[in-house]
Amino acid sequence: MKTKDLVYMAFYLALFAVFDYIANVVPLFKMPNGGSLGLGVVPLLIASYHLGYKKGILVGVLSVVIQYMVGELYFIDFFSFFLEYIVAFGIYGVASLFP
Repeated sequence: MKTKDLVYMAFYLALFAVFDYIANVVPLFKMPNGGSLGLGVVPLLIASYHLGYKKGILVGVLSVVIQYMVGELYFIDFFSFFLEYIVAFGIYGVASLFP
């Protein structure tokens, strides 16, 4: 992996952290059963298109760690954590495969 790619990945993760923090401080659309409009998805999708799907998946999975530090995570057990965070944010990395 090149240094340039690592810098871009860190850049997109920092953008995700800022957008996720803004979405938590200023709730735009809060759903009645939880959930909200995730602004942090935008840098993840851009990272997928810019870096490719392999590095996009890595950025998506690392964003779960950033979200844990910045925002709230709600899960019941490991299976729900895996489906709601790891798989869901990893799928954002696959977005570059679809035009």
